[in-house]
Amino acid sequence: VFEALDNAPSNDKTGVSSIYYSFDTNELIIPRRTSFLSGAIDDLIKIDANSGAKKIIKINHYEDITLGRNGRLFAVKKTYDPNLGEITFYGIVEVNINNGDEIDIIKEFENTGSPSVSDIIFFSETNDILLDIGNLLKINVDTKNESIISNSSNFYNYRSVNIY
Repeated sequence: VFEALDNAPSNDKTGVSSIYYSFDTNELIIPRRTSFLSGAIDDLIKIDANSGAKKIIKINHYEDITLGRNGRLFAVKKTYDPNLGEITFYGIVEVNINNGDEIDIIKEFENTGSPSVSDIIFFSETNDILLDIGNLLKINVDTKNESIISNSSNFYNYRSVNIY
């Protein structure tokens, strides 16, 4: 049984929206939010599938995450500066799965107001991220080459699936 987590939002005791499994590290990776801020995934709970040992990694506030190969993690990031009253960064970043540090910017959207990307998936066979920006955008996480693979948005057929 997965019990309620300490310090989670009072109306959502677990603060958990999904659970991922990493074949490469044999771990369950659980994104968790501890506040009701928009895009507030701010913890990663890593559970060793063999021993059950749990480790919590503090990460930035992300809208969504997806696991890549070899223990890689990618996230949708939107940074709002309340002093400026605007979004100052919106894009896809790679995050160190062991310490929560950002490693690289995979894609920065030129228009921070749109598109509204909140779900990403990873295709391990090709090292591509797929996201819906009104069209289906495919980005290779190593080369950062981009392509549109569909002129109509069918993203929700793939939603919440990591392809290994």
